[in-house]
Amino acid sequence: MVIKKCKSCILPENYASIKINSSGICNFCESHKPIKYLSDTKLKDRILNYRKYDRRLSNYDCIIGLSGGRDSTYLLWYFVTVLNLNPLAVFINSGLIPEQTIGNITKTVSKLNIDLVTLNHNYLKKSFRYHMNAWLKRPVPETLITLCVGCRLGMKKLMFNEAVKQSIPVIITGGTPFEGKHYKTNILKKTDGGIKSLISGYLKQVILNPSIISNMYCLKTQINEFYYTYFGIKQKLRSKNILHFSPYYRYIRWNEKHIESVLVDELDWKKHPKSDSYYRGDCEVGLIRQHLYYKTLGYNDKDDHLSCLIRDKQISRKSALRRVEQERIIPENHLTTILSEMGIEYSKVKDKIDT
Repeated sequence: MVIKKCKSCILPENYASIKINSSGICNFCESHKPIKYLSDTKLKDRILNYRKYDRRLSNYDCIIGLSGGRDSTYLLWYFVTVLNLNPLAVFINSGLIPEQTIGNITKTVSKLNIDLVTLNHNYLKKSFRYHMNAWLKRPVPETLITLCVGCRLGMKKLMFNEAVKQSIPVIITGGTPFEGKHYKTNILKKTDGGIKSLISGYLKQVILNPSIISNMYCLKTQINEFYYTYFGIKQKLRSKNILHFSPYYRYIRWNEKHIESVLVDELDWKKHPKSDSYYRGDCEVGLIRQHLYYKTLGYNDKDDHLSCLIRDKQISRKSALRRVEQERIIPENHLTTILSEMGIEYSKVKDKIDT
């Protein structure tokens, strides 16, 4: 069956919450409005003025969450070389980070001559095998979000704790507006609704596949991550007067060619050896999940991201169509190796998907 795609971007007609009009244009392209970015001066002033207002003593201007991916690495470079600020880089290690990502982080902080704090957690590593086997009992795209449970919890919780410990009142993270329209949660909600729709959608999946929550440790991790993501971290930030924001949404334009040029030429940054893309290669679980989204939906974050770049006039639709086929493929031998290290046979995963 041929899947119709938007004639402006490359999103398919089965993309979550999409509506394609009679002219073949999707609602995301129709409603798109270019971002009006504020100046570097306003970004720097926001950070420094908040520090003065907060009156906490610290040698650092802010914390920057460094995942080793493109977004956070460029953000760190930008703060040091363009804004002339002194950030503390904080790397949250889940234990499932590729070697080249660790190498990228080490080289980046060395070249920029800034301090790095590495904080370890095992929420994701302790949960992944169980969640993967639970998902295989009913392998649908709606519950693929469980495979990464524990990652956000570790990042948000440990980043906040470090900010309090170091008396740093500003946390900067690398989220961007070029990451699409949250299709992962939208396919679970089945609507454009809010938190209630998300909860009801998830409870429906639990009824259809109770094994998702039958492990007590994994269930607690799910609940804690949901609470931290949607409620807890906001309350904690307010209680300690900590400012948290992502500059790509208002201050810094995310320009792919420029960012990759800086990463490669100035920071000697390496992409994942098993991926043709610089995107989403900073976590082994992320690569696995992207593969499974593609196999169960026919699209994944790559279609999403490239469509955002088309709307921002950074690439052509023709280029995006060429790149999406090339960049979203992960070699099966790599998937086999990673899963086997976690005690899972890729052949069983492949058989489930194929049938």
